[in-house]
Amino acid sequence: MIKIGLFLLIIGLFFYQKVSSHANLLDSPYDKIYKVLDTVFDLLTRPFMNINPINIGRGVKLDVAPFIVLIILLGFMILVSRGYMNYTRF
Repeated sequence: MIKIGLFLLIIGLFFYQKVSSHANLLDSPYDKIYKVLDTVFDLLTRPFMNINPINIGRGVKLDVAPFIVLIILLGFMILVSRGYMNYTRF
């Protein structure tokens, strides 16, 4: 169950990043999904918002907070898949 949740969060992160600049143009089912993902990823990225964006071109900056969240989610996915976070022992 945890693997499915982590997988959905990773897929949701890509959806969130792609759609965030056009959030006000979304139709009914997708705007609800976006609002949920916005709440979740706002909580996850808030600690990393004080990191300055990386300048990758003239006037183009890259926000590193989503990459840090992706690395954390992938790390949890690896730990869960290897059985290090097995909660059935409790």
